[in-house]
Amino acid sequence: SNKIRRISFSGSYNTSPAWSPKGDFIAYAGLKDGHFQIFVVSMDSGEIRQLTFDEANHESPSWSPDGHFLAYSQNEKIYILRLTDGSSFPILSLPGGQLQPSWSPRLK
Repeated sequence: SNKIRRISFSGSYNTSPAWSPKGDFIAYAGLKDGHFQIFVVSMDSGEIRQLTFDEANHESPSWSPDGHFLAYSQNEKIYILRLTDGSSFPILSLPGGQLQPSWSPRLK
């Protein structure tokens, strides 16, 4: 719609918002209990789901072009999170740290 509205996020500090490919969700990193976690908020219902829970910093979520996965950085490593079952796995861990992952738009 053409209306501007505020979206209330959970956590004491929120950063790195990322729209889903269809525009129906926003993923973001929110500070909760001293660690950044990944959250997703529905633009239709306003429902917020926390996707990561461990005592690590999860930041910079990035949607896959098909909307089925999120890439994010965790303690300077890149992880992929499967949205269907919540499982995550590392895909890149090199000396020096990796931050702010992004997807190729050609990935199908």
